[in-house]
Amino acid sequence: NMLRTCKKSLDIAIFSLSNNTLYEAVKEVWDAGCEVRIIADDECCNNFGSDIYRLAAMGIPVKTDNSKQFHMHHKFAIIDKAVVVTGSFNWTSQAVLNNQENILFFENKGLAQQYTDEYNKLFKSFEVEITPEKAKALMAKMKED
Repeated sequence: NMLRTCKKSLDIAIFSLSNNTLYEAVKEVWDAGCEVRIIADDECCNNFGSDIYRLAAMGIPVKTDNSKQFHMHHKFAIIDKAVVVTGSFNWTSQAVLNNQENILFFENKGLAQQYTDEYNKLFKSFEVEITPEKAKALMAKMKED
């Protein structure tokens, strides 16, 4: 529900996103005209149930790391450059239903600016962009496999 409060911008840095409720919230924010960007782990995008390619196929800018050895392991979001969502919480159904994880919400523009600065550095440094066309092709290939 916190994601749905977004009015202008939503920046997400996540290891994995496979929870349909969270997917729907991100989609609603995008459909409402908010600027959305996502950074995700390249390998987790290929996991069963991952929603990253579906979001990229809609036109949401998505970038991933490009390393089999290392992971994009952040789990945070910045809502309207004013609220930081962070913690150990993975954006998966397993996290919601079974895992012991935590999530914190900080309404603090100074902290949000620090997270935004880091997010912008990451977004600039990650060279793998999942365009809508690439996302659609990857989803089709996954269906074949």
